[in-house]
Amino acid sequence: MSFSFGLRAVASFASLASLASLTACAAPQTTTDAENLDVSNASATAATSTYARLEQIAPGAYTFSRVNGGKLHCPNGTHAATCTVSKLDLPADCGWECQDGLLSLQGVTVLRGDFKTAYDASHHKVTTFAALAGFDTIDATLGTHPVYRVTQHVAPCLVAPCPVLTTATRVNDSSSRGITRVDFSHAHDTNYVIDPSRGIAQIARPEGLVVSGSIVSGVLEADRVWRQWTPEADCDVPAAARAFFFKTPAPQGEVNLEFATTLAAESYVDPQHRTVNWLVRTDKNALAIAYTGGFNDLWAQTFTVSTTTCAVTLTGEH
Repeated sequence: MSFSFGLRAVASFASLASLASLTACAAPQTTTDAENLDVSNASATAATSTYARLEQIAPGAYTFSRVNGGKLHCPNGTHAATCTVSKLDLPADCGWECQDGLLSLQGVTVLRGDFKTAYDASHHKVTTFAALAGFDTIDATLGTHPVYRVTQHVAPCLVAPCPVLTTATRVNDSSSRGITRVDFSHAHDTNYVIDPSRGIAQIARPEGLVVSGSIVSGVLEADRVWRQWTPEADCDVPAAARAFFFKTPAPQGEVNLEFATTLAAESYVDPQHRTVNWLVRTDKNALAIAYTGGFNDLWAQTFTVSTTTCAVTLTGEH
């Protein structure tokens, strides 16, 4: 088996709103009909790239199908249910562990990228799938639900923290729906059932969360969840945010929890009547990811974490 590595190109999301002064305290604004919002923040790269499932690998042959069904525009100029190319270019940061995860086909391997045609030095046609990102599931079973890319952006507002809007975009399609959250409680991969913060962290990353499921009353009920192998984060931003705001382990009578939105965090009531220390990702750009941390029904601090160094900068206190 042979494949070459191409330079990865990941589109970064620009911040959609500049935050106002953080000296004032204000309740977060909320959207009234999140299920009907068309607020996709998919990057141009992700919107135009193809999400393809790697079905088979043979010497010099990689066979792909289109995620969510339909036909692919194959490099030979035809439209077909499957395309076979002679070469696979994986992102530069896809090391041996990534290669094993993606190319073993023990899970459902999905690659985001483009089919390309070129000619080698001998003027022979070379067909390639140039991958920009790679994902797989915990095993090779696949449910019957459509596959979505879940992303977030911050809505404009006058006083921070501004509300975070979460969008589910059906992959290989332009249709998007605003959702309130992703419910991982019945996910096929028990890792996400036990620790849903894994999925919340993926939503916060530029690639977003790739997940299949059904949307019911504005909640995406997760079925299969794709682990992201590449591109790798420059640093573990969520871990840096937790280390900055949470006391680990939580003191007696307290609990550390992460939420998708400030509204969800401030509305949560712990069934054991513990003090809830909560953390919410509230904004992101190419250089930093912003967080809001709070206690029970009040936010306490806003801060940013550098995506390259994991340095934390305190930006506001309540």
